[in-house]
Amino acid sequence: RFEGTAHLVKPFEIPARARRYRGGDFGLVNPTCLLDGFEADDGTLYVYREYYEPNGESYGRHAERYLETQAGEEYEAGWGDPAAKEAREAFGDAGVYLGPADNDVKGGIDRVRDRLRLQGDGRPRLRVFKGQCPNLEREIAVCPFEVKVVG
Repeated sequence: RFEGTAHLVKPFEIPARARRYRGGDFGLVNPTCLLDGFEADDGTLYVYREYYEPNGESYGRHAERYLETQAGEEYEAGWGDPAAKEAREAFGDAGVYLGPADNDVKGGIDRVRDRLRLQGDGRPRLRVFKGQCPNLEREIAVCPFEVKVVG
């Protein structure tokens, strides 16, 4: 299980110099989800916020609602589904810039697995702020690959 592992961390203040990123997947049937994260000096990617809303809203309305969660952060980069050009453009029109993501599914899964593995220091390089991303926590808890429990 993901709960109680080194992958969940108590939220902490994000360093001012942290490079922030966002990624989005736009739902027609499934919910629209954007994840906000930052990379720490040791290469750990921390996911600290989740926007997760059912479809039924226009992409522009999703972008407005997503922006309501922001506190003036600046992002190094953002990516979204490359097949969802209309959604990425609607978010861009609202000021949420998302370039086309690399759609290499196997490569993406491998990169996530590598970040989830415990490194030599006993910590993974993908960590999630506990309680801030409930849907991501749920998804990782049922992921088809092993998440190592620490302690």
